[in-house]
Amino acid sequence: MSKLPDDVRSEGKRIAAKLGETTPQPKFVLMLLVREYGSAWVEELADLAIAIHQAGGMKRLDGVDRTLGGIFFRLVKDKITLRTWIKIIPKPARSRPRSDPEYRPPFQEVRRRAS
Repeated sequence: MSKLPDDVRSEGKRIAAKLGETTPQPKFVLMLLVREYGSAWVEELADLAIAIHQAGGMKRLDGVDRTLGGIFFRLVKDKITLRTWIKIIPKPARSRPRSDPEYRPPFQEVRRRAS
């Protein structure tokens, strides 16, 4: 991936601070969103997330309150397609390479049909 321009980086960092995001991954994702959609669009969603948070927040599917950043990223995912999300957001790195003999893929439940 190419280096992000300084203005994109600074806008992403500014909006991250506004949302209370302090860890590198959400900050980087905000920079990627600024690059793709522009700072005005990202800022508008950040303001909406703040308004929702101040009005009582938003719950996750499991009933737990979302953080301010969680509200923001939920709004983003509601506005863009999954294909666009996958295109913009880098895949998380594996914790262990497949060449590691101890590597086992994460457990996935397999549901079987009743006969």
